[in-house]
Amino acid sequence: MDKKMNSKSGTVNCMVDSFKKSTTEMLVLSLLSKKPMYVYEIVKELDEKTEGCFHITTLYPAIYRLVSLGFAKEFACCVSEDNRLRKYYSITDSGREHFCYIKDEYHSLTNAVERILHYEQVKQNEGEGPNYDRKRTNSKRSKSVS
Repeated sequence: MDKKMNSKSGTVNCMVDSFKKSTTEMLVLSLLSKKPMYVYEIVKELDEKTEGCFHITTLYPAIYRLVSLGFAKEFACCVSEDNRLRKYYSITDSGREHFCYIKDEYHSLTNAVERILHYEQVKQNEGEGPNYDRKRTNSKRSKSVS
């Protein structure tokens, strides 16, 4: 697929990019709710905990936005062994409240989507839905497995 097609609305890449953009701040707050972290540490945690599915290279805009909204704050600065300045960030009380709220909203939305997807799958299995999607999906799976 060419780059122009990848960026169009409705494509898988567009969906993945939009999902990452809309959940990044929630995931950062989740990690910061456990302990103060520096940006590269957050990036590594996201990558490791999602087994590479959520690799972000530019996390600073999200951090700066969370700080400007008062949901995170610069916690400490220190110099690492390799002589780099590391700024640690922590979650604020309002950040904890906001995190709980957006996490609840996230679960409401994803549960609603899952209900729709599950309903469609049940209908297809009962023979009421279109079979062409299931056949195409199964053929793609068999090709990628081999």
